[in-house]
Amino acid sequence: DMKFSMYKGDLVSLCDGKMTVYSISGKVQLSADAVGADTVESDGKYLALYKRGGGEATLYNSFSAVHTVTSEYPINDIDVSSDGGFAVITSEKNVRSAVLVYSKAFSLVYTWKSTDKYVSSAKLSDNGRRIGIFASGTENGIPYCELIVKKTGTDETLVDEKYRGETPYYVFFSGDGGIISVTDRTVRFYSPSGEKRGEKAFSGTVTDVCFSDGKLIVARSEVGFSGTNITVFSGDGK
Repeated sequence: DMKFSMYKGDLVSLCDGKMTVYSISGKVQLSADAVGADTVESDGKYLALYKRGGGEATLYNSFSAVHTVTSEYPINDIDVSSDGGFAVITSEKNVRSAVLVYSKAFSLVYTWKSTDKYVSSAKLSDNGRRIGIFASGTENGIPYCELIVKKTGTDETLVDEKYRGETPYYVFFSGDGGIISVTDRTVRFYSPSGEKRGEKAFSGTVTDVCFSDGKLIVARSEVGFSGTNITVFSGDGK
């Protein structure tokens, strides 16, 4: 099973127990042991190499390892911001979910925990000062997902909204600092301070979501339609 991604213009491959970074000219810039690893996150300042459900993750630049994270509990996901800060989704004793936020100096600066919610995804803002968390749970037997956006320095809550009967997918931060949430039914847009800018419901089944160059792209399949419907939103929802 071979996986590819792009990292700062370089090609990254994960195959046969090796992670390899190739320059645009095809030169091997990094070859690292990746036995057991199944995930490479490449959207931030560093590459994050790890096995989902494992207890260790290593951060790399294009040439070498820069930091290793170890956890007593399974690492479910990692998000690395543009400035080098990163968030680890895991759990801890007596809690269902924990999100640990580290600074670009690799020190723990913020922790969010829940005893009754499961975190499906988390996203740091480019400067690492805010984190968006998508969690899910049940209330009176009814499932819901919850968008929680916090300031990592003060624990101030910017957004805390439940979407009942929806499945959480992704959280993004737009270029102006706004917040975007995507579920299986609706995309919602919030201002940098947390006020809702708008929302757009859609039909069909979401097959892919991408946020790039200030645009949110949602691909959907529809019953009775053989192709794929693609909707493009601006980062502020307009």
